[in-house]
Amino acid sequence: MILAAPLGLLALLAVPAVIGIHWFRRRFRPQAVTALWLFGLLAPIGGAGRRRSRVANRASLWWEIAAICALTWYLCDPHLNARTQARHVVVVLDTRGRLEVIGADGRTAQARLLTKLSERLAALDREDRVTLIATGVTPSVLAGPALPPVQARARLDAWHAQSAWHDLTPAFALAAELARGADGRSAQMLLVGDARPAVLPTGCGLLLAGEAVPTSGLADARWLPADATAPARIAVRVLAQGAACTRTLRISAAAGVGSAGENNALLAERKLELLPDQAQLVVVALPAADVAAVDITLDGTDPLPADDHCRLRRPPARPVHVWIDLPEPGAAAVRRALATMPEVGESLEKSADLLIAAKPRTVLSEQWSVTIAGAGGATVLGPYLSRRGHALLSDVDFTGCAWRGGAVLDRFAAGAVLLAAGEQALITETETAPANRSRSFAIHADLDA
Repeated sequence: MILAAPLGLLALLAVPAVIGIHWFRRRFRPQAVTALWLFGLLAPIGGAGRRRSRVANRASLWWEIAAICALTWYLCDPHLNARTQARHVVVVLDTRGRLEVIGADGRTAQARLLTKLSERLAALDREDRVTLIATGVTPSVLAGPALPPVQARARLDAWHAQSAWHDLTPAFALAAELARGADGRSAQMLLVGDARPAVLPTGCGLLLAGEAVPTSGLADARWLPADATAPARIAVRVLAQGAACTRTLRISAAAGVGSAGENNALLAERKLELLPDQAQLVVVALPAADVAAVDITLDGTDPLPADDHCRLRRPPARPVHVWIDLPEPGAAAVRRALATMPEVGESLEKSADLLIAAKPRTVLSEQWSVTIAGAGGATVLGPYLSRRGHALLSDVDFTGCAWRGGAVLDRFAAGAVLLAAGEQALITETETAPANRSRSFAIHADLDA
């Protein structure tokens, strides 16, 4: 038998102390007093004192000794086998939508991983601790930090693999932070997903249940401005990966969204022959201009149905009034560019949302100023690299554009370049007034080319 705390045996010293208390119970000799015979015979009462008496066989004595033995057993913590320190397992759960791929067994990768992870948590000791982290652009803690395995298993229902693609690095950073114990020991890290990531922290375990299968789905969908051929148009980009396939694209009026047309009415249908790893762009002209939203669906067999449908709402009209204060030929070039945007029109200074001028004006609070200046660069056709996450270019697609007049890329710091192509900087940014959050942008292009 192994004693975790041998010093707990010192509690047994209380046994002779209790016996000594029971031994010295009497203090005075019994004295006979007149008239006590009227009360009959009484049981002797023992009191504490310096006179020694016979230890009485009483239940209180044995209960006190039993309590001391029980306390000694608890303090010594005896056990048969050697014990190990409780473990802390930090589990990183991949929430990307590709875990919803249906495999050959008819189950999704997430369902298989959920079964395996539940078995792992059930095998842990009740003294172990578990922390569950869900990946994402901003990772979140689903369970913990440091919950018992039974409670952590109950929180697995909150794991939903329905997020878009994202980097796992923020989740690993959060897991490493929570894995540091107060005693300096690091917890075990475990990634639960469908494939090994390109960058895996040192010592991180893997629990994988992925299956490589060809799939296809919607990569992008957006409304296009109306033109002379159609009152409303929609552009849909469809991508197949792994193998060629045949899908049917259907666009119908969204149910429950107000419009003059009939809900669920089929507006367009196209049969698509998709080649592997090649996106196919489909532009569909709608027969009516008053459709508020559409449901886009890809019909056909696909192991990942999550990306085969989406609802696309018509964006609200956002007219932009522009005041042009430029000499010719610059003003004519700007008017030609604005003519391609139906929601942008020229107006007077007082009602303008945007001022395009030859000279900078007074910097106001939170004002954005844009300078157009050609730098003599050659014409480029891409590829265009934009700074990731910047709100100015988040929904702008430069594919197919020809750009002339870029500046030399080496002239600018890496953080100042918003758009670049090859060795040319096309759009740059500088902070003109940090106190009032004003910024200045420069578009390096030759408008008269």
